[in-house]
This record gives sequence, structure tokens and C-alpha cells, in this order.
Amino acid sequence: MANRAQPPPPEPRRCVHVVISGKVQGVWYRASGAREASREALTGWIRNCDNGVVEALVCGRESAVVRWLVWCRKGPIHAQVAEVVETEVDVPEGLASFLVRGNVPEPGIDA
Repeated sequence: MANRAQPPPPEPRRCVHVVISGKVQGVWYRASGAREASREALTGWIRNCDNGVVEALVCGRESAVVRWLVWCRKGPIHAQVAEVVETEVDVPEGLASFLVRGNVPEPGIDA
């Protein structure tokens, strides 16, 4: 009887809270970020903050999250990303899709 190759272990999940600053509002950053997240089968959300930054919570396979973070440093064509601040967070329960959320006064994962 031949040995059957074992499937590779599942890729670890990763969840990152991200705050993106620069010229990132009014340039379709949220919609573009949501489209990129959907392409990577990520869950979470993205929203504008009144102080001019874009904030996101991105969760999924580690390699997909890394690709999304690479994209977010460039953003859509008219964006001018100055800084991306990443904070690792626990993977929350109940995230089934990636949403574009409304504005909040300032970044904060609980806001």
C-alpha cells in the first residue's frame, strides 16, 4: 500500500487593525480596499475617520493579509499614502464578509 501524501496544514489566520494616512479620502480608497479584500477572500471592514485617515480591520489567511497590506501602502491610483500603521489583533468572531463602513470621529477598533 502506497503512502498517501498528507495535505498541507491550513494556513494560519491573521487579523490586523490598520490606520492609513496621507491623501486617502476622496480617492476611492475604501471602495478599492474592499474590492482588493474581496479578491483575497478577506473579512473585516474599512472606513473613513473625521481626522482624514482611513481605518481598516482585515482578517484572513496570512498570505492574503500580507498581499492586502502591500496593496494598501500604494492604494488606488489617486491616493498618496504617507504612512500605514499596523496592529496585530485577535481574530474576532462573526466576521463573514468585508464591509465599507460609515465615518467615525477618530480611529479605534471599538468605535
